[in-house]
Amino acid sequence: MSDRSNSLFEQKVFSDGIQEFYEAGCRIKDRLNARMQLSLTGCSGADRSITTRFTVREWQLNINDYMHGGIMTTAFDMVMGILANYLGYAQRKTAATVNLNVTFLKTVKKDDSLLVSTKVVSAGRRMICLTGEAHNEKTGALISTASSSFLLVERPDVSTLKVK
Repeated sequence: MSDRSNSLFEQKVFSDGIQEFYEAGCRIKDRLNARMQLSLTGCSGADRSITTRFTVREWQLNINDYMHGGIMTTAFDMVMGILANYLGYAQRKTAATVNLNVTFLKTVKKDDSLLVSTKVVSAGRRMICLTGEAHNEKTGALISTASSSFLLVERPDVSTLKVK
């Protein structure tokens, strides 16, 4: 990474920027980001990583009363998207998910709290690659892992979007 992109990971700059992207995703109450109720719990510029927490709710369960795999995938996409979009913003771009691979290792029950983290593997001018892990907060058990690629694309004109 260049010196300019390294400055994005200075702890204060990184922490403030990630917080800003996290809050922006939660502003519109009827959208999935707000409904998932993720909370930002950790940010490390040195590790180039972020961690969030969320508690599994009734609406996120499958027919067997375990967390639906699509919800876990969504959680990874959201957390990874926060980090990827933070990096893209410095280039005046937005990050679009091109690939997201999730491996499910254990089941998750209603009211379990998960810590979902992601880390930068590489970040270039066009592509960002990330890895992630989800752990049961109480037991520390590894629940699932993920890897993703994000393409940096021109940012849409967000000034025309109506935000509540």
